[in-house]
Amino acid sequence: MSAPQLPVNRGVQVRIFAFVVVLLGALIGPLVTVGTAHAVTNSLPLPIVEVTNATNVPDEPGVFWRSGPKWDTVQAVAGSALQNGNKLQLKCFEHGGPVPPHFSNELWYKAVVVEGSVHKATGMVNDYFLVTPTAKPQDPMPGVPPCSVTPLDDVPISAFRGLDPGTGFGFFTWGSCTVQDFRYGKNGDLVVSRGAAPGEFFVLGGPALAGWHANGGATGPLGCPISPMLKSPDGTEQFVDFNGGKLWWRKADKVALRL
Repeated sequence: MSAPQLPVNRGVQVRIFAFVVVLLGALIGPLVTVGTAHAVTNSLPLPIVEVTNATNVPDEPGVFWRSGPKWDTVQAVAGSALQNGNKLQLKCFEHGGPVPPHFSNELWYKAVVVEGSVHKATGMVNDYFLVTPTAKPQDPMPGVPPCSVTPLDDVPISAFRGLDPGTGFGFFTWGSCTVQDFRYGKNGDLVVSRGAAPGEFFVLGGPALAGWHANGGATGPLGCPISPMLKSPDGTEQFVDFNGGKLWWRKADKVALRL
């Protein structure tokens, strides 16, 4: 004899099903949310690596920065050659030309000195000169983005005061300054430093930029620029103000003098 069939209450079934769905959502939802947030916010920090093989460069007192991912773009600034043991933070990578006679490695990094006495604290350096234990030659270090060509970010073209900006690269912190490099323009290398006020930018190039580097850049006594490059009324002299002083130069000068 079969058991008697109880009447089915559809309303009760619906309410039970809805309760189970809500309960599962309450249990699983936070896991999904946490997982998503973790994936977004847990980006790898930009790695810091040591310089190596710096004694293997003929005719250079270490290894000079390059202005681009090619060996023949040397920036032979006195006191700026990288030495073994200097520590660099890698900002981005780019594939380019090899390093003679080490023709196998065409991987380059834009980097910034974080430990070591170097007058020019940023530039391009080949992977051959870096200790990168977590990556094979030609393979970028994990966490380092490509140096893709970027627009001017939020820097207005008027900030350049007629100078050709060339190609802009992403902003980074140098000392207490937030700066952005611009290269390959008709006016040579330029550096843009963010001012304290929103939308305020100060562009350094030519003798001013050389003088800033000669005085230790953003980590030196001058600190960050607080004015654009300005001219005297007769146009024969130029100057730019910094947190820690002033640079001055005439048109024929290669390096601005600190006042």
